[in-house]
Amino acid sequence: MVIPLEECIARPDRPPRTFPLTQHLRNVGQHAAQWVTGPRRDYVRLAGLLHDIGKARRSWQAYIRNDGPRVPHAFLGAAVFFYLVSSHSLSADDQRFVMWLTRDVAHHHSHLGDLDPGEPPWLSQWQPAAVHEVDWPAVRQFLLEEVPWSAERLPTDPQKIIQAIQRLERTWRSWAMMWPRISEMSIVTQELVRTATASLIQADRFDAADIEIDLGITPDAAQRALKIIRQHLVEDTHPGTPMLQAYRHHAQEAVWNTFKSATTPIVLLQMPTGSGKTIAALVCAMDLIAESDAPRRLIYVAPYLSIVEQTAEVIRQTTEIPVLVHHHLSLPDRLPQSRANEEKPEGILLAMESWQAPVIVTTFNQLFRAGSTSIIVGSP
Repeated sequence: MVIPLEECIARPDRPPRTFPLTQHLRNVGQHAAQWVTGPRRDYVRLAGLLHDIGKARRSWQAYIRNDGPRVPHAFLGAAVFFYLVSSHSLSADDQRFVMWLTRDVAHHHSHLGDLDPGEPPWLSQWQPAAVHEVDWPAVRQFLLEEVPWSAERLPTDPQKIIQAIQRLERTWRSWAMMWPRISEMSIVTQELVRTATASLIQADRFDAADIEIDLGITPDAAQRALKIIRQHLVEDTHPGTPMLQAYRHHAQEAVWNTFKSATTPIVLLQMPTGSGKTIAALVCAMDLIAESDAPRRLIYVAPYLSIVEQTAEVIRQTTEIPVLVHHHLSLPDRLPQSRANEEKPEGILLAMESWQAPVIVTTFNQLFRAGSTSIIVGSP
């Protein structure tokens, strides 16, 4: 006996809201893949669509409805993912990438272990009986609608699925024998950064906590912010003599000209206290975002909490863009792009700690525990 896939839930209902499993899988697949470029985007999306397919087990649905004991589920998604992708002809690099994704799916609720060339990551929890608890015809149809390139090979007979997965141990070991040399810099960089792993885990945690991803500052928003900043400069009532005010405007103009003529991605700005460093840097940052082709997140890093709080207020007043302050004493605000506090108490903390805001002002201790004041413009 199985539970129809369309009746499976990802987590308990919170009336009037419900959380269908298929919607959770669809959300995670879409959000995880958006940060990955090239052909590997398809593999990441499929991993997201399958990461929780084990929750379609009858016994897991009983557990989530408080009608049975807790049962594992991640192993099933990992095995099915590897089975579907392994039928395609992949380069050695892509094989290793897919093996990492398989490991991520198998471990996404536990410690992220290393690759074991001799044992597939789903094997330690493998339960053949679990395959008989899933509505496979509906799973196949769901995948055909989302990623038709991968689903045609998926049987609907549980026994055939079990047999196919049992044969995957040999495939896993044969792929491991073809691994590229780990000393190659491209492989080392890929596995240090782990973009796909981060994307998959972020998408899963954000959807579970009901957090909408903040994409940052759009080019249009940056243009509006520039107009507000320029108006602020015209109406500048900063305390000081006319000579000091004239110096500020002269210094900001000089900074602007230096920034526009810069030929490197890093611009160093040296100005004395009170000369308008924050405004000058904001103008440069907003101009850079305004000329980009996608939203960007603005990160301002300072050495002291007093500067962090002061700078955040300046940015709020001069750009009218929401600002998130994050340091070891921060308390979460009600972030405009988050509904997390309606879903889970820790959701709003996750939104803060993951910097879900267009502008973040933080300390170097929080960022990488060193340095002096700087301003950074980067992708979300």
